[in-house]
Amino acid sequence: MAVKSIESKFGPLLGERAWQRVGLVNNAASASLLGPVQRLDAHELVRLYAINVAIPTWLMGFVVRNSHRGAMIRIVNLSSGAAVRAFPGLAAYCGSKAALRMAGMAFAAELESPLRPAATPDAAILSYEPGVVDTEMQLATRSKSQEEFPWVETFRGFAAQGALVAPEIPAAEIAEFLEADGRAHFIERRRGG
Repeated sequence: MAVKSIESKFGPLLGERAWQRVGLVNNAASASLLGPVQRLDAHELVRLYAINVAIPTWLMGFVVRNSHRGAMIRIVNLSSGAAVRAFPGLAAYCGSKAALRMAGMAFAAELESPLRPAATPDAAILSYEPGVVDTEMQLATRSKSQEEFPWVETFRGFAAQGALVAPEIPAAEIAEFLEADGRAHFIERRRGG
């Protein structure tokens, strides 16, 4: 959905007084660009950053800007161990997850600033690391060659050892945050933490 379409269709809905609580879950997780940095395609890199960073960052501002002042806004940015740990062959994914984590932290700092607009709603941002979840992305990662993704055996081991988490488990923790009334503007949490 194009930005203009989001603005025209959802902007007016967010401003309605009926919405006392608004939740946004940024689950952009394109890891389609695997391999050494020297082999990355510039156009694909821009696309990945648009999906994983640019649009989620814009959506955070959009939701806060368009929500009713009395609304309680809860934003979840799905993170990854790759946001804080370097994995060979995952430079694009690691960099984009780190960028979204920092964008959430910077936005929270803006929300705490004495210079923030008076009409800013109550908003909290969670950077949530769900662990190694049994997703299509995991399946795609395990199908890569060692040359494309040097960590492929580690990821295959997660599946073989039954270490992958069912998606319902992190989904429940995300729902708990979306329903919470806490006041901290930025929270960072790992699954189960």
